[in-house]
Amino acid sequence: QATQIPQAAQAPQAAIINTLPPSQTELPSLIVLASQSPRRKELLLRAGISTYCIPSHINETKHVQESPKALVERLAREKLLYVYDHFSDLLAANAQTETETALRAQLSSNPDKNFFLAADTIVWTEAGQVLGKPKDAADAKRKLSLLSDAKHHVSTAVYMRYQGISRSLIETTDVWFYPLSAQEIEAYVLSKDPMDKAGAYGIQGGAALFVEKISGNYENVVGLPLAHTARPIRKLWQEGNRPK
Repeated sequence: QATQIPQAAQAPQAAIINTLPPSQTELPSLIVLASQSPRRKELLLRAGISTYCIPSHINETKHVQESPKALVERLAREKLLYVYDHFSDLLAANAQTETETALRAQLSSNPDKNFFLAADTIVWTEAGQVLGKPKDAADAKRKLSLLSDAKHHVSTAVYMRYQGISRSLIETTDVWFYPLSAQEIEAYVLSKDPMDKAGAYGIQGGAALFVEKISGNYENVVGLPLAHTARPIRKLWQEGNRPK
């Protein structure tokens, strides 16, 4: 069943975690997020989870014959493992604000004692073409033209690790765009909003006006399917803290 998106689509205002039963709310208060995404940071904060962000530096080139879902799963896993494997060095080199310094004091020098999470989001067409972040304005216009008046898919893979135990999930949402005029695409690209986003658009921003409907999880398109992620976080948190 497809979900109609209001013309001025907005992310849900109430924290999704508040809709869960009490037994579902036992979550870590702080995780190491292998990402610089402000959108994922904001979504996790809705669940009461603070994040210490350490960006990963991996090669995100798609392998030959690699499917979109296999790609996004691999990238999420490699992002986390990069930060996990280089944790001490990355922590020492990470820029520190006052807030980050306070959060860093809560982290253990032993990576296994910290809860790590990474996510990657890709946009891909019905033909299986992956549309990454645009290289420049011309590339952004090209990507938006491909999405115009068509259905596409947004897949987010999440990989997490705690106490030597790893878990993963993948969520895919189908999105339909209205036909876009050259003027609409030009104006949106001039706003600079597309330039740091997979598929050259953010559904929570100006591109909300492009979306005819979606089928699936809205926040997955933003960058993290929060409700679907909170449950495995809780399960892994409890499993890792179970008496040995």
